[in-house]
Amino acid sequence: MNKLWEVVDKMSRIKLFLTCLTLAIILASALSACAAATPAITPPSGSTSSGTKLSFTPTKYSNDEYGFYVLYPDTMKQRKPTSQWSVLDASDAATIPSIGVSVEDSGNVEQNTMTVYTALGGTNITRISQEATTLADGKTKAIFTKRTWQIGSFPITTLTLTVEKGAKTIDFSYSNTSPKMDEKAGKEVLYTLTFTK
Repeated sequence: MNKLWEVVDKMSRIKLFLTCLTLAIILASALSACAAATPAITPPSGSTSSGTKLSFTPTKYSNDEYGFYVLYPDTMKQRKPTSQWSVLDASDAATIPSIGVSVEDSGNVEQNTMTVYTALGGTNITRISQEATTLADGKTKAIFTKRTWQIGSFPITTLTLTVEKGAKTIDFSYSNTSPKMDEKAGKEVLYTLTFTK
């Protein structure tokens, strides 16, 4: 009987972690919209939208309303959006790694994001780095941000590309538990963000 409760308790913690992770990915991405930029970084090779071969078999998500698309591993399955800003949430079967794309009105994004992180039980939210960058098209300006944080005892790393388009902020995030984060793989996915208008 004790083993059964241990399994139920572990499943409950995992379900809570996954729900919070999906919400936090979307909201964590928004933090980078308001922060100051630092020197530019270069998109990783192999992740461009201009025909460079990817290391993963891609699934394409297109958003005609805002004029962009992203590619992500076909091992990830779309999930029900978890916030009013979310246009795409997807993850591997084990729920990690996961991606999220959000579109929201530009504004006080950082304060709103911190409020949501706190409401989710997020702690130790730390911006590790933030750098100006250009998307794979070579012209679209973006901000690349790396954050670490945790929910309970789960350490999480989130990488985010943020682009300002008119009055909208588009955030594309890639998250994984910190011990399993492969930044090269995360950047390869993120830099597939391509604007079509």
